[in-house]
Amino acid sequence: MVDSEENSPRQVLAGRYELGARVGTPGRLSAVFEAIDLRLERAVAVKMLDPHAVATPELLNRFRTVAQELIAVSHPNIAAVYDFGEEDIDGVLTPYLVMELLSGGSLRAILDRGRTLSPSQALLVGLDICRGLDHAHRKGIIHGDVKPSNMLFGADRRLRIADFGVTRLVGQALGAEASAIDITSARYASPEQAQAKRIDGRSDVYSLALVLVECVTGQVPFAADTTVATLAARIDRLLPVSADLGALAAVLERAGRPNPTERSNASEFGRALVQAAGQMPRPKPLPLASEGASLFDAPAGQETTTELTRFADPTGQLRRDSTGAIERDPSGTIRRDPTGPITRDPSGAIARDPSGVIVRDPSTAIPRDLTGGSPRDPSGAIPRPRLTDPTGSTPRPRVVGVDEQGRAKELAPSVRRRPVITYLLLVLGLLVAGTLGLVAYRKLTVPSFEVPPLIGVDVGVADNQIASNEWVVDVQHERSETQAQGKIVRTDPIAGVKIKRGGPFTIVVSDGPPPSPLPELVDKPIDEALAALTAVGLVGQQAEAVYSETVLPGIVLSWQVTTSPGLKAGAAVVRGTLVDIVVSNGPAPREVKDLIGANFDGAVQILAAQGLTLTKTGEDFSDDVPVGAIMAQSVAKNTKVERGATVEVTVSKGPDVVPVPPIGGATFDAAKAALEAVGFTIGSYTGNYFTGTVSGVSLHGQQVVGLQPVKRGSSLDLTFSS
Repeated sequence: MVDSEENSPRQVLAGRYELGARVGTPGRLSAVFEAIDLRLERAVAVKMLDPHAVATPELLNRFRTVAQELIAVSHPNIAAVYDFGEEDIDGVLTPYLVMELLSGGSLRAILDRGRTLSPSQALLVGLDICRGLDHAHRKGIIHGDVKPSNMLFGADRRLRIADFGVTRLVGQALGAEASAIDITSARYASPEQAQAKRIDGRSDVYSLALVLVECVTGQVPFAADTTVATLAARIDRLLPVSADLGALAAVLERAGRPNPTERSNASEFGRALVQAAGQMPRPKPLPLASEGASLFDAPAGQETTTELTRFADPTGQLRRDSTGAIERDPSGTIRRDPTGPITRDPSGAIARDPSGVIVRDPSTAIPRDLTGGSPRDPSGAIPRPRLTDPTGSTPRPRVVGVDEQGRAKELAPSVRRRPVITYLLLVLGLLVAGTLGLVAYRKLTVPSFEVPPLIGVDVGVADNQIASNEWVVDVQHERSETQAQGKIVRTDPIAGVKIKRGGPFTIVVSDGPPPSPLPELVDKPIDEALAALTAVGLVGQQAEAVYSETVLPGIVLSWQVTTSPGLKAGAAVVRGTLVDIVVSNGPAPREVKDLIGANFDGAVQILAAQGLTLTKTGEDFSDDVPVGAIMAQSVAKNTKVERGATVEVTVSKGPDVVPVPPIGGATFDAAKAALEAVGFTIGSYTGNYFTGTVSGVSLHGQQVVGLQPVKRGSSLDLTFSS
C-alpha cells in the first residue's frame, strides 16, 4: 500500500535522502520508500530496517559488512545498492539502505493479478535471476530469501533481484525457530533452511525452482496454512514437476532436489535453461504490472524539469537510440547506458565502457553522471531545483514540452489557453481521414504472402519463416497423437492461401500426445505389467527385485513414476513417462545351521521356524555323539537353500558295546569261539592255556566280569588256571 501524505513534512536521512511515499513492505522487519537523493538529484529507493534487526553491536556490524558487500556488487540482474547508514529516529538507531529505484513492478505483482506465465516466459525469468545469483555466489554472497516480491523490473523491462543479505540479518534477529520465519519466506525456503542447517548458493537455486513452478502453475509446491507445516512438507521430498512443462521439467527437477549435493548450482541451472530454450517456443513479452505511478511521472511526450525520471540534456548534445536506452554525443560516443556495462575509475570522475572508451569526462561542457543525473554547467556546479516549500511539502514538478532532440521547452501560452473543443474536433477529423486513407491504401498497396506448408515444422522455425510477412499470429495449443510437442498441427488458413501483410494467421502447436492413465500393476506378472504400460504409451523398467514371503517370484510388488513418485493408479501422465517396477524374487533363501550334537526333536523345531523340513534317514553308532543326538547332516552348515527344502540327518545310537560272555572255566578253544562270536578278540593270555581253563578276563589291566558291556572289537586278555 502506498502512503499518500503530500502535505506532511518529509523526513531527510543523513541530510541527503528525502523520503517520499512508501512503495512496499517486503518483509516483517523492513519497509521501502520512494526518495530523492538531494545531492545527485535523482530518484532512489530507501529500505528502512526495523531497529530490532540491529539490536546488538554484533548485528549492527553485520549490517555494515553486508551493506559494503552489496555496494561492491555490480551486475545487470542485481538491484544496485548505492549507500547505507543508520539514522536516529525518535531516539532509536534505525539502519537503512539506499538502492536503485525500479519502476516496473515486481514478479509478485504479476502473479497477484491472477496471471500465470508460459514455460518460455518462466524460463526467461529464471535465466535472468540465475545470472544475478551466479554473480553474487561467486563473490560469496548468498541471498537466502529468493521469492517473487524480491524480483523487480526496471523501466527498461530488465529483471533484477533485490534484498541480498537482508533476510540473514532478520534471521539473526529472530532466531532459528521455524515458527519465527515469515510465512511468505517459508513458502520458498529450501529443505536445509527448514531444518535450520547451514546453507550455500544451492539453497537460492531451490527457492528459484519453486518460484518458476508457481509462475507456470499458479501454485507454490509444499505450501500449507502455517509456517511450521509449510517448512516440514518439503523435507526429504522431491519437487513435484509436471511433464507438461516440457523441456523445463527436467531442469526444475534437478534444481528442486531435496539433497543439496544432488542439486544444480546457479551456473549449472542457467546453462540448463539455455539448453532447454532451444526446444521451446519463442516467449511473448512479460505482462509487467507496475505497482503505482511515481510521484515524478509526467505525461507521454513531456518530462519534468526536476529530471527525476528522464534526464534530458538542455544543450541538445545527447541523443538516444531507437529504444531510448543508450545516449550518444554528436561524435557517437556512448554517454549513458542503463544496462550497466559502464565502469568508472576509483574517483568516480571518468567512466569507461568495457572496451575502455571514455563515456564521461568532467572537462566536457555539460557532463552527465552514469545514473542519468543532473547536467552541470562549465564551472561544475549542479543547478538544483527547489524541492520543498517552507511548509516542508514536496510540490509536483513543473511539466514542460520536449522537442525532437529531447530538449526541454516551455509550452506556449497560446497552446495552454486554446479551447479543449478545438482539439477534440481536430483530432476527430484527423482520425476519420486517416482511417479512410489507411483502408484505401491497404486495399491498393498492401502485398499478400502465400502461407507456406508448416505442418510438422517446429514452431520456432515457423516463426522465422513468416516473420517478414508481418501477420498477426495467434498461437494456440492442443494435444496431438500425430505431432510431437512443439510441432505445428495445422494452420488457418491452410498452406497455399494468400494473406495480406498484417492479416490474421492462426498456428496450432502440439503439446504432445494426450496424457495416459497409469494402470494398476501390483500382483501382475512382470511381462503382463510391461505390456499394460506399452499399450498406453508408457515405458516400464524393472528397477529391482526383492524377496517376499508371500508373493511368488516374477510378480509385481510395487511401482512408481520416476519423476513423480507420489502418483497413483489412474493419474494422467504424458506418453513416454518412465515407470519403475519392483518385482518379487520369492522367499529369501534360508541358511542351514550346524545341527551336529543337537537333539533331533529340538532340531526339528528350529528348522520348522525357518520354513525347512528335517528328516531322519538312519541311526549309527558313535563314540563321540550321545544317543539320540544328530551325528551327520545332508546339507553342510551355513549353506543357503530355498524355503521348504528338506535336510536329512543321521541320529547317534551311542558307542557300539556288547556284553562279555561268561567264559570262566572254559578251555582256550571254547573261550576263543565265544568271544569272537560277539566281536571280541583275544589279546594276551597267561597260565596253562593248553590244559588249563579260563580263570579271569581283563581289558587294559581292568578285570571284566561276565555280561559286562564292552566296546565291540575290543581285545580281551585271558588268564588260565594251571
